[in-house]
Amino acid sequence: MKTKYGFLFSVLLLGGALSSSAQQTSNPAILSGHFEIDTAVGSSVRHVNVNYTLSPAPFSNVAHIVLNSAQRRILNVDLVNSTGSVLSTWSPTSASHQYQHDFDISALPAGSYSMRIRKYNTAEVLHTINFSK
Repeated sequence: MKTKYGFLFSVLLLGGALSSSAQQTSNPAILSGHFEIDTAVGSSVRHVNVNYTLSPAPFSNVAHIVLNSAQRRILNVDLVNSTGSVLSTWSPTSASHQYQHDFDISALPAGSYSMRIRKYNTAEVLHTINFSK
């Protein structure tokens, strides 16, 4: 669905594991959105919302990612090319409510890339942010 400022997409994986949405903000230099992580706590499920921004678009030298959550948690972030190869991985050193990291993309050729957000030290992908350089 197109919006006044660009695009909007939403994903829901059946089974209640993850839901997400993203949109380009009124500032065209920022991609932002959120996704939920479902965590089992006893017999109930806790939903943890994670907000993100990826900037500055258009991307040329740096891809700056910010992740915010009300609950402290460690997440891994992978920079991935269009064939699915991981080009760079970042892992914070401790649990926090907010993470920021700059990926150096200056040497990468023009093309399609993704930021893959994963559960800490697992291969489980929680959300993917697509962007072009």
